[in-house]
Amino acid sequence: MSPLIPAKDVSKHSLIIRAIYERDAVQHEAIFEMNKRGAWLSDNQKAQAGLTAEEYFTLCYTPPKSMPVTDRHINEALNRLNGQRGKAYPDKGYVYYADIKGDGSNRKGFWQIIDANGAVSNAGYEFRGKTKRATVARIVAVIWKEMTGA
Repeated sequence: MSPLIPAKDVSKHSLIIRAIYERDAVQHEAIFEMNKRGAWLSDNQKAQAGLTAEEYFTLCYTPPKSMPVTDRHINEALNRLNGQRGKAYPDKGYVYYADIKGDGSNRKGFWQIIDANGAVSNAGYEFRGKTKRATVARIVAVIWKEMTGA
């Protein structure tokens, strides 16, 4: 059997079929690609795919294992989180991912603005995972909790 065409190269209709009838990595890639293109599954389709609302949300916003996770993915997740919270730079409570030392060590961290003067505090305990993929998953989980009040 030949391998499937990559999700980025198929039509929306084919992605929907993969999202509903495939499982695991193929399903994840299809759902992630659908979300990038602005397409979503209905509640009935999610049920048919065997996914809860939380599982579906996580698959939409966490890159699949076939895709390398970069700082861009972390920043996109933080942008969604800040948007969910109604925060924009330089609002108190805005969270960002950066190397604020500026000494060239490139040790990025999570920082939260804590006052009107722009002072920051380390916010890494809530977001940092062992890998960049785990970090994005933790941020997505925080977004879900805040959206649903769970």
